[in-house]
Amino acid sequence: MTFKSLFLLLFSTLFIVSCSKDDSNEETNMLPLAPPLIVGNWRISEFNISNPGDFNGDGMTTTAVHTELTCYQHELTINEDGTFVETSTNIIVNFGPNGNITSADCDVAIPRNGTWELSNNELAQYYNYLDSIIYHPVEISQDRLIRLGMDTPPVFGTIELIFDRQ
Repeated sequence: MTFKSLFLLLFSTLFIVSCSKDDSNEETNMLPLAPPLIVGNWRISEFNISNPGDFNGDGMTTTAVHTELTCYQHELTINEDGTFVETSTNIIVNFGPNGNITSADCDVAIPRNGTWELSNNELAQYYNYLDSIIYHPVEISQDRLIRLGMDTPPVFGTIELIFDRQ
């Protein structure tokens, strides 16, 4: 190995080590991380489904449940400590002879609680009353949370719940 090569190798090593030391000093001066964007209070603004239904009995079907079932309420509080409370109105659905939705009504609103975890764009919610985890693809912005899912059995089909930050 030539003297020039040895000098370049030694200089490169010193440069990398000195950069690493500066980086660690910056880390100790960093502010605490802000809570995830999903933390907060959310209220439903839209309830969309893939299987249309007539929710108010007017003979017209829609995929926008919130436009016909105005009594529906849904609130979601996601806490920084990994817990949540979700309160939603139960929906009583009436079916016609063909299995299609002919009308619906709102029942009592029931709070459900549990724990949550967010990984990439998937929200995992462990519901205490179900003793199970439900995974929801989500899109989150500063003021809006969009949560996707499927109902079981598949009456509504694909469900898109759009929440606004409160």
